[in-house]
Parts: sequence; structure tokens; C-alpha cells
Amino acid sequence: MKLSFLSFVFLVLSFTMFMSCNNDDDIDLNFPQINIMFSHFVDNEPLSFDTVIYTNAAGNKYSVSTLRYFVSNIVLTKEDGSTEGFNIPHYIDATDESTFTFSSSPFPIPDGEYTSLSFVFGLTEAQNVTGAFVNPPESNMEWPVPLGGGYHYMKLEGKFDSTSTVKNYQDHFGRLMTTPHTINITYDNLDLILVGGDEKTIECKMNVNNWWSTPNTLNLNIMSGIMQDEAIQEQLQQNGANIFTFEVQ
Repeated sequence: MKLSFLSFVFLVLSFTMFMSCNNDDDIDLNFPQINIMFSHFVDNEPLSFDTVIYTNAAGNKYSVSTLRYFVSNIVLTKEDGSTEGFNIPHYIDATDESTFTFSSSPFPIPDGEYTSLSFVFGLTEAQNVTGAFVNPPESNMEWPVPLGGGYHYMKLEGKFDSTSTVKNYQDHFGRLMTTPHTINITYDNLDLILVGGDEKTIECKMNVNNWWSTPNTLNLNIMSGIMQDEAIQEQLQQNGANIFTFEVQ
């Protein structure tokens, strides 16, 4: 029996649709979801803006007007040592709640027991390339090309009381020339068990006061014009290892 061309096409399409339906039945789309949420405190109090009410380890009374930063290379490690990674830069503005959360929802996350969360504070070297971000607000984080180019890891700005005179400070943190100052943050006590359909949030709580202490006590009188100061960039990198605590919700 000879088939007409249209009959042949119909048979091919029917077979393709049949196979597609069968394949869909074999795929479990009910993956768990993990949200990585960033929140901001000064010691135990939620961060408030534009009021000189905080005191750091150096005795400076200060406010925060700007807190913007990148995190990247988020990795979840399972009990068996396997990992799930999201090497996507995420921009956070502490005045904009819509930027606080990175969600795994676009990506399939396997069931299992997860024991560790890690991420890079700042941008990995592969991502920290001038022109990588063409639109604001991320593009507004550019680091000057004469100082190495790329982007700020963080802009932390505000005012402080210096001997009864209110001054500005600008804590601008990033790579200086070819020397990266990224901070590897790791939380090894995650103890998170996920099964299909679960949605869990890991809150990463930044204590702003820790930028000025442990192990280096930094005085806000020297925290402007620091983008060319390798010593202070290194001290911020060291202090930054202690800025986060974590909570699973």
C-alpha cells in the first residue's frame, strides 16, 4: 500500500507526539527549591538607613546610606560530596528587597541531604570583566579601568561623626589591578534534607559592624579613597570572612 505524502507526514507527527508524551511521563518535574536570601543587620538589629546611630569597634558613630554588592558561584554540597552549582552573579541592594533572594527555581535540584553552602562574595575573575553588565544597576558598579577594571565587589557608604564633625565615608571594595580580593564564604553546618516539592530558604545574615572588626579594626576616618590602597583592600578581605551567619527556614 502506498501512502500519500500528507499521510506520511501525519504518521510521523503522530509518532513524534506519542514519543514526546511518553518521555514527559518519565520526567519528574517536582524538584525541590532552595532560596538563598540575604539580610542585613548591625549586630542584632535590622539595618536602618541614613541615621547616625551605630558604633563600630573603632568607636566611630556612623550611618549607612548605600550597601550594594555582588555574590557569585553559589554551590550546595551533598552528604556524598557531590555538588550543585549556580555560577551566576547575583546583585544585592540592601535598600531593595526585590534583590535579596537568589532562587534555584529555574534549575533542577536533586533530592538529598545537603551539608554545606558556599559562595563568593564579589565576582569570580571570569565574570569580573569590564562591559559584562550593560544595564544599571549592575553597570553602575564599574571599577575604574586604570585601577584594573571590572566591577566593585561592594559599595558601602554613609556618614560618621568625627570629633563632632559629620563626614562621609566610602568603603569601596574590589580587585586592585590584577590582585583579586574575593571572599570565599562557606557554611558547613547546613544539615538540609530536601525531597521533591520542598521549598527551603537559607538566610545569609550580614553584620555590617563586622566589616570594621575581626581581625582588623578599621577607623572610618581612613575609609575613603581606598580603592588604590592594597593594604586596606586586604584588611577588608580578611574582615569579610566574618560578616555572615546563617539560618535555615
